[in-house]
Amino acid sequence: MRRGLYPALNMFLVFFVPLLVTINYYDLLFNLVAMISPESTNTVREMIAFIATYFITFGVCVYLCAWLCVDVMRIHKLVDAVGGIVCGGACGIVCSGVLVMMWFTMPIAQEKLPIDDAQLFFPATKLTMEAATFVAGRIPAQRPFIGERFVRDLRFGLPQIPGVGAGFYVSSVPTGQRVFIDASSMSPTQFLDKLKELISKPWEEPTATEAKRPFGEKRRSPVLIEQDAKTALVAVVMDDVPPEIARETDAGKMFVHDGEIYYSREMISDRVLFVKIYRVQRETGVGSVIALFQPADPALSAQMLPALMPSRACFKFDAASMRSALMGAGVTSDVDALILRLQFCGKILFEGLAGKPYCAEVTADGGKRIYEVPAPNLEEVKKETGGSWFAPR
Repeated sequence: MRRGLYPALNMFLVFFVPLLVTINYYDLLFNLVAMISPESTNTVREMIAFIATYFITFGVCVYLCAWLCVDVMRIHKLVDAVGGIVCGGACGIVCSGVLVMMWFTMPIAQEKLPIDDAQLFFPATKLTMEAATFVAGRIPAQRPFIGERFVRDLRFGLPQIPGVGAGFYVSSVPTGQRVFIDASSMSPTQFLDKLKELISKPWEEPTATEAKRPFGEKRRSPVLIEQDAKTALVAVVMDDVPPEIARETDAGKMFVHDGEIYYSREMISDRVLFVKIYRVQRETGVGSVIALFQPADPALSAQMLPALMPSRACFKFDAASMRSALMGAGVTSDVDALILRLQFCGKILFEGLAGKPYCAEVTADGGKRIYEVPAPNLEEVKKETGGSWFAPR
């Protein structure tokens, strides 16, 4: 086959079209894998569904290309040469970007690496995501594809609260936030002081000695941290606050309150970080908390929330029971929309009885908790003596 614009364009489409099909339809295989292997994790289902859908579609496109493109149409020599180089380069970018995406779906890619996560995203991957987002955003859909959201889910995994085990499960909206835990008798203010020492340092893997210490678990959400304690302080740190929110100097107006007992806006060099501290209790098995980094500004929330949510519904619960509970808490409209968002995020904020803010959160084994969310009284927390706890409700 001759070299030139036509063959290069065909090869670009052979790699790019399967990507568009995959990102829009691999959830069909995701559900099929879940039916075949109910015990499999969301990460394994994501890997099998994504790779299988891509290669099936890729095989079909290769066959059609070989069948339909036997003859090569000759174009103007200069156009043919320049177009061939451009389309060939685009083909290489998409090919390498798709390979990196596949790598991130594999469990082996979730092993700890001695480099920052951001360094794993090569320009080819970012360009591929931007191209797919540009095209998918112009195709009518209930939830258009967003490259940032998709890659984040591949890198950090989809949230799935385990039904067995012992410890604390921490997730967040969005996922990929730094998680720290303390099961001693520190107060929230003492915990924050310790956190400041850690978050001011570059993100590095703990040494063998550091890994044994009870404080400062260096993890990213979602994560299960094994602990025998019945109560623990959990800090979730957003270390890359979006510029639209970072401009707000009042920490209480940056993100909605969702049951945290303490929060803080921190500056590290020229970056704005936001810390939420929760008190998590567990009776037996797994205790859980989901940190909701939803913008407090309603306009920003409506604009940004779709990109913060996971790419698919990850949380299972009895929808009828949840609907009744939400209506009992004061929801009078858009109940189905709230339930749908709860299936994706695992936690939602809504206006409840007497117009007060309420949260609904999914727990282990499809359980739920619905509670009123008063704003944390930071001054009251600061008056605590060491070792005491601040109860938000």
